[in-house]
Amino acid sequence: MAFSPDGTLVATGSEDASARVFEARTGHEVARLTHQAGVSAVAFSPDGTLVATGSTDNTARVFEARSGHEMARLAHQDWVETVAFGPDGALVATGSWDKTARVFEARTGREVARLAHREAVEAVDAVAFSPDGTLVATGSRDKTARVFEARAAREVAWLAHRDWVAAAVFSPDGKLVATGSKDKIARVFEARTGREVARLMHQGVVDAVAFSPDSTLVATGSLDKTARVFEARTGREVARLAHQAHVYAVAFSPDGKLVATGSGDKTARVFEARTGREVARLTHQATVYAVAFSPDGTLLATGSVDTAARVFDARTGREVAQLAHRAGVSAVAFSPDGALVATGSLDSTARVFEARTGREVARLAHQAFLHAVAFSQDGGLVATGSEDNTARVFDARTGREVARVALGEPVLSVAFTAGSQLLKAVSGTADLHITQDLIRASDLTADACSKLDRNLTHEEWTTYLGKLPYRESCQQLNPAVSGKQK
Repeated sequence: MAFSPDGTLVATGSEDASARVFEARTGHEVARLTHQAGVSAVAFSPDGTLVATGSTDNTARVFEARSGHEMARLAHQDWVETVAFGPDGALVATGSWDKTARVFEARTGREVARLAHREAVEAVDAVAFSPDGTLVATGSRDKTARVFEARAAREVAWLAHRDWVAAAVFSPDGKLVATGSKDKIARVFEARTGREVARLMHQGVVDAVAFSPDSTLVATGSLDKTARVFEARTGREVARLAHQAHVYAVAFSPDGKLVATGSGDKTARVFEARTGREVARLTHQATVYAVAFSPDGTLLATGSVDTAARVFDARTGREVAQLAHRAGVSAVAFSPDGALVATGSLDSTARVFEARTGREVARLAHQAFLHAVAFSQDGGLVATGSEDNTARVFDARTGREVARVALGEPVLSVAFTAGSQLLKAVSGTADLHITQDLIRASDLTADACSKLDRNLTHEEWTTYLGKLPYRESCQQLNPAVSGKQK
């Protein structure tokens, strides 16, 4: 499911062999986009005029969002499990079980590039454009990640491992790609040349990688009971951050000076990134799966299966607040201003707390345990992903549910992108990537009011909004009178 960039439309994909486009506010069906089998992925173009779909009928297709007219059919030899538009909307990248990712012109369907994983025995699970849209990175169970020029199809980097690639990320400046693998190695490659810059060795599976904000360092987490910090360009090990069990999570502080880790040894720890000196040890009663710094770097939130999330002073380790649930906490996130913490739990709720007092502000209900939580850029919304096969969006202060998206599979990850209200979600085993443009209700109200010359009448309010208490939503407009809108 995906929202259009202006928030007015919603696209959904279904096992009924169709994708559909609806008006977000009214639920009116605008267009039905047909396939010959289930639709597993949908994405809007950046300008909202096109919808790309991926299907188990071995095609991706591009449709006009408003008319449903099929613009292009993008063929594969096996099902298509991921689709993504380039930053300017001119290109569409697809990933398929036919062992290829492909790049097409969105409006003509012309295949621009075929990015083959010829040795693959299973799917190309992920495709991602570089920040400037010129490169595409792919990750596969063929033990490689690869980087291709988006238009020329030239493979610029073969990022080879000896086992399944568990993680692949671009650096914030777009120049590097870091990968983590079950072969016990993390590697750093120059994204544009494919040159292997560094090989970052562990003695166990590497399933967590993160770049520092300035792209100079890479932090890794491993089954070998360590997190490590490496210079991204040289591969020199800067620091080894010891635990007594598997390290499941790593995160840099906003200034890049600290690294937080979460581990199966029932602790989260904070280290100086350059020296490896342990700054703080934050104890739980069970495995810590999630860590997050506040935006100013002074606080650290942790999530554990011991039924609590906690907030600590990142430098001293002093516990500032305990955020109680009835079961393990699997996800934590700070609001952009650092005032609130959102948590996701095995008790089928997400909750919002005041970071410094621990006071519960809102309780966000699901029907199964939570995998992920994320705040919008303005801090007004919280997105959640759950085992109940839904992603939901709530008002962070009131707990009011704003939107519910049924994906048909557990929603494993949600994250708002920097500088916008775009939300990326991954659901189920198919690595379904959904980009949604979430717009505040107040923005929708302002947009609607700009198109009207009066408020709704009491009769119209009852027709459209049911038993909600009547109010004049557009304060700048004339009072409601009988009759219809212009």
